[in-house]
Amino acid sequence: SAINHEYGHTLGLVDYYDQSNLVSPISSYDMQSGNYGDWNVYSKYSVGWLNPIIVDEKSFNGKDSIDIKIEASSLKDSALLIPSLNYNYNGTPFDEYIMIDLFTPDGLHKYDAKDYHLTDTGVRIYHINSLYEKRTLTNEDGTTVDIGTIRNSNTSSAISKQYGRFLIEIIQSKGINTLTSGNSSFIYSNDDLFKQGDVFDVSNYQEFFYNGLMDNSMDFGYTITIEEINTDSIEPHAVIKISKK
Repeated sequence: SAINHEYGHTLGLVDYYDQSNLVSPISSYDMQSGNYGDWNVYSKYSVGWLNPIIVDEKSFNGKDSIDIKIEASSLKDSALLIPSLNYNYNGTPFDEYIMIDLFTPDGLHKYDAKDYHLTDTGVRIYHINSLYEKRTLTNEDGTTVDIGTIRNSNTSSAISKQYGRFLIEIIQSKGINTLTSGNSSFIYSNDDLFKQGDVFDVSNYQEFFYNGLMDNSMDFGYTITIEEINTDSIEPHAVIKISKK
């Protein structure tokens, strides 16, 4: 696992753990956090291993809601990417949006999930803010060069109303934030997965968002309902309903 983690760095992935050990926005169950499990769908997207379904106005084709089927992300190239309604998404991994995938305790999770007692199949919802910003790098000879780098990290010092909270934060389905609230156990559990019938609305998950808004100060604009979770052993899948508010 440590080799896989370090390999992620060679591809440009950063650490998702907090070096001060005060918060754990994605929990320690992630390859770039605690060296567990699979790389998350944002990591895969940012290095070109995954092409998520991008939800925008054209996706609705004049309707107010749509149902989209996703498969287990540890087994298939499958995830949803949802920018805020009416937000001018730049079309790259380096922006702000919600990502959704289906977790199953198999594939690359087959062994590590047992250590975390992650035995359930469920939907994971992530808030991503990986916007780039221009910075200046000074070389050893004193010359400088302009570079672009991600604005946010997952450290406790990243909490800022001006720049957003974290690079990647996982939303816990019960709406109670135990990963970044200061009394963190850092453990992500079965109870944190979204199950069939669960509903996600940013306004009901205030502990994970500033004033019920995205970091860009926009209303997310959608309600997400887990319509179905099918635990078929060959092709597990979930059906996600996305409704305009």
